[in-house]
Amino acid sequence: MFMIIVFLFLMAVIFKMHPDNPLYRLFTKSYSGILMMLSQIMLKLNSAGVIFDYTKNTIISNGKTISINEFFYSLNQLAILFIVVLITKSTYQDKLIFFFTGFIVYSIYNSLRIVIHTLYPGTLYIKNELFNLLLIPQWIILLWLIALYWQKNPQIINFLSKKYKIRKGQFKSFAVKLSFAIVAYYLMLIVFYSEDFMLNGQLLVHALLNASRYFINLLGYDTLLIGRILRNEQAALYMDDSCVGINLIFLFAVFVILMPGALKHKLWFIPAGIIFIMIYNIARIVLIFLSLVRNEGEYLLPIEIHDIFTYPVLLFTFFMWMIWINKFAGKEFKKRLQ
Repeated sequence: MFMIIVFLFLMAVIFKMHPDNPLYRLFTKSYSGILMMLSQIMLKLNSAGVIFDYTKNTIISNGKTISINEFFYSLNQLAILFIVVLITKSTYQDKLIFFFTGFIVYSIYNSLRIVIHTLYPGTLYIKNELFNLLLIPQWIILLWLIALYWQKNPQIINFLSKKYKIRKGQFKSFAVKLSFAIVAYYLMLIVFYSEDFMLNGQLLVHALLNASRYFINLLGYDTLLIGRILRNEQAALYMDDSCVGINLIFLFAVFVILMPGALKHKLWFIPAGIIFIMIYNIARIVLIFLSLVRNEGEYLLPIEIHDIFTYPVLLFTFFMWMIWINKFAGKEFKKRLQ
């Protein structure tokens, strides 16, 4: 089972690095067509001026083109659901039926998202409030599906209860808290991306760029910081809000907050993890800039820039979670039962 999960992860990485793979292109084109068809059915009564181009998997609304791509697939949620179904002991028929049901539920919801963005094409923008609010139900749906599946097949719950001395009622409490955390996360993104708030992404971007510039200058490369652009005569690097890593920082912190454990340990464990993520991000900026300088301003590495940061730091985050569960959360559970 572990090997299956590793194989699927490697396949996902390969497809991400080689999106022109014929098998992956066939899947994306077919699924995009299904979502467009469902959206067109939903828009039947209000589709004036909307053009569906199935050859290019695009929708033209009010002069704006909407690409129906992986953004509307809920791949992360479906991958988690697949793993949960895979590791739970049940019949293959139950596994297949339940995962297919989840696939249908997400297809309907994502078609509804397409309809809303088609009617209001100006909202298909990462810094738009509606854009972020529409992402919340994806995770709520996932929690609901997992809870429903584990209620029917409680082996995983029984295992966790026995290993970590968790009372079964605590799982429901955890799910409720996690739901509130998901809502808080997207509300935080709205604040983070909004220029109406002082504590937005721009402040963190400049903090990271200034720190990176300091270390680059120490290495003998004189650089200037102009707005969000770090540059010298050989290279230039632009940093967007999405490069800060705020998503991962929030995810790391919320997991530790929601898990049992002494508050005194959370007060140092969470900042330590956040500091590491920020330091790693600074190191990434420095290394990317030096790579650009040495390659005459061209990015020649055989991997996507963001992946240099994403995959190693995801592994670190998972490792930190395991430390918390085994070293701190377990002890707190035992104290509660005494």
